Amino acid sequence: MDKLGLEASDDEMKAILQLVKDRSNLVKGNVSELEFEYIARQYLENK
Repeated sequence: MDKLGLEASDDEMKAILQLVKDRSNLVKGNVSELEFEYIARQYLENK
């Protein structure tokens, strides 16, 4: 998150991690750094 210039609490990080895991399961593969950044930014902007 620091690399992306984002800050998140422990609870927010857990929620973002779950969203990333869900996305990974959906696409049956790894989530790219760009996808991770998009998911994290969307979550933090819409919390």
